[in-house]
Amino acid sequence: MLSGLERLLSRRAWSIDNVTVWGIAGLNVVEFLSVESVEATDSILYNSVAVDEDAQEVRFTDLFDRRGNALPSEIKKAVVLVQPKDEFGAFTVGAIGNESFKIARDPNAPGPVVVDLFIVEMGE
Repeated sequence: MLSGLERLLSRRAWSIDNVTVWGIAGLNVVEFLSVESVEATDSILYNSVAVDEDAQEVRFTDLFDRRGNALPSEIKKAVVLVQPKDEFGAFTVGAIGNESFKIARDPNAPGPVVVDLFIVEMGE
């Protein structure tokens, strides 16, 4: 049986420096009613819309590790760890796919943030 360290070291791993994260998870939702009158029929419609920016999609094939090597286009069962570089960080949003993942910055940040990523392929 493999120890935890041996199991981690037996997987492919990448360290990516200085990734700029500009996306924001859709945190604010506006609910509204609208009234529509067509001929003699009045209709009331209810809807809700997210007003924030959307999370940023990052494809593995678009990333380069700290040695300058391109990541593969597919990473099976990836784990993405985000390391902030200042007081404002970022986080992954939703499930991490085999080809991409979504990431969003702290909504309190005044603008895009820069983070480092550590990606490990856990495999089958």
